[in-house]
Amino acid sequence: MKKAILLVDQCSQASVVYRTVLESYGYRVHLAGNPQQVQTALKDDALVLVIGMCLENADKLKLSLYQERPEIPLWLLNNAKETISSKDLLAKVKQLITKEDNN
Repeated sequence: MKKAILLVDQCSQASVVYRTVLESYGYRVHLAGNPQQVQTALKDDALVLVIGMCLENADKLKLSLYQERPEIPLWLLNNAKETISSKDLLAKVKQLITKEDNN
């Protein structure tokens, strides 16, 4: 089963690019822009990572994730101007997922 990643993005355009990159490396990617979409994606048993981008209220996402799926790491990129290269994105994703697999 493919590992799934949730990209929560409320205001940037980078999530579409990040989704394309992650899918090209074999990940299934959910995009969410509101709490209902987040809740739906959290039901995916293959979910291994949540990346929050440009969030108005990161605390709500942290609380929801902690309550629903505390085993899943959260990586916050909260600046709409903060972008990372494809190489750095993949390296960080692999690091976070490997860290979770070793626990």
